[in-house]
Amino acid sequence: MLRWTRLWLVALASVAVVACYKTPKPNCSFTCGTGSACPDEYACGPDNICHLDLGGGALAVCENPTFDATVPDGATIDGSVEDAPVADAAPFDAKVFDARPVDARPPDAHVDATVDANLCPALAIASDGSGKQDIVISEIGPGGKIELYNTTASDIDLTASHYALLSDPQSLALTGTVKSHGYLSLDLPVAFTDTLAGGEIILYVNIVTTPDDFDTAANVYDFVCWGTNPHASHKTTAEAATVPKWSGACAGAITGDAIARKSNVDGVDAADYDINATASPLTCP
Repeated sequence: MLRWTRLWLVALASVAVVACYKTPKPNCSFTCGTGSACPDEYACGPDNICHLDLGGGALAVCENPTFDATVPDGATIDGSVEDAPVADAAPFDAKVFDARPVDARPPDAHVDATVDANLCPALAIASDGSGKQDIVISEIGPGGKIELYNTTASDIDLTASHYALLSDPQSLALTGTVKSHGYLSLDLPVAFTDTLAGGEIILYVNIVTTPDDFDTAANVYDFVCWGTNPHASHKTTAEAATVPKWSGACAGAITGDAIARKSNVDGVDAADYDINATASPLTCP
């Protein structure tokens, strides 16, 4: 009897062990349902996954962070909608931004004409023909360069016709050729004392004997004066030319980098010149 009693107790103990065993639940279950619904003992986490409720508001950490990853990381978020051609399509990098209107010729025409002869702009002379000598002074940058313009349809050899510049008492015999309807820029001698504040430069022709030829009104070909002249003046000589080369007061002091002749003028008075010009001497075509 005692032996059977012992066997029954052992069997009962085994049943008790089996009855106490409980399969562990995973930290995370399924995607939360409607209204954040989750199975018993689970609560919906901020990632929309049902986490094991540890009590006190604590939720178990998912063993696999990519649990149900197909939903948040799927094609809907990183798919063709986000990275499709629409974002980087032609309208952003197309011709609209890099096309000719940005780098076209008009803004840089005067500056770059020495590089591309096709950009050499014409300087219109007064339509009535007044003051239309073959060569005119088109720009003066004191201490820098002087620009000459050929108004004719033929090239002009400055040496052959004995052209010269005078900024009293200094003079410069000119050499070189000015192309038809073209420009020639020359360095002004350091001895020329003209400044932005004032000066005058005269273009002469037929200067064979100096200084007497500079006193002949018929030899004055073009004349420009501005501000307060720091040296002796030949303004009266320019005014006395058969076709006067100047009339009235000089232009004001230069407020830009240069004084430049305007288009469609005869170039004989202050109103015909821009004293706020940007120096942009040309040699072209």
